[in-house]
Amino acid sequence: MMKSKMAWFGDTIVSLADALDITRQTCAKKLETVEGWTNVEIAKIAQRYDLNDEEIITIFDLRRFNFKPKSGVRDLNGGD
Repeated sequence: MMKSKMAWFGDTIVSLADALDITRQTCAKKLETVEGWTNVEIAKIAQRYDLNDEEIITIFDLRRFNFKPKSGVRDLNGGD
């Protein structure tokens, strides 16, 4: 689902990595494993791709943590 969102918005690993201020290698690894994303990175991606809470939970496999948003997943980075 993440790669389809990237394609829809015209992103590549390079452009997403640049937007998140991480290396291309780190971005590629995180996309491959869907692990290791920080809350700030998830929030930036959610904002970049206009993801709703359910999409965020699905894309980042947050159910494995029994994650239940209270005020909205998009606020993970402290409201930025």
